[in-house]
Amino acid sequence: MPFNKEQQRIWIRKRRADRRKYSLHVLGGKCVKCGTKEKLHLHHKDKNIKEIETKDLGTVRWERFVAEIAKCELLCTHCHTIHHNFEKYGKQEKEEDGDMTYEEWDEMIQPFRK
Repeated sequence: MPFNKEQQRIWIRKRRADRRKYSLHVLGGKCVKCGTKEKLHLHHKDKNIKEIETKDLGTVRWERFVAEIAKCELLCTHCHTIHHNFEKYGKQEKEEDGDMTYEEWDEMIQPFRK
């Protein structure tokens, strides 16, 4: 049975919601860094083996979806932001030039969190 545009939108929304629920269940339902269960994001552990953007996971075949979430972990909004900002601007280990470690950077921004 062919869908009209509105039916298709509803079907896609439901499919994305179902897949999100499945992903949260399979990946443990909490942030791997801080343990919170609020505002979770899928994050690829290794961007070099990423084949599908997380925003597109609701539209791919089930087999590709399952294979892709196996490459992911859950991070809360806060930890995800720290990870990508640190990846972009900082270094993971303290170096001779005095750059901050990830933990030092996280501690520094603590007062600015909600």
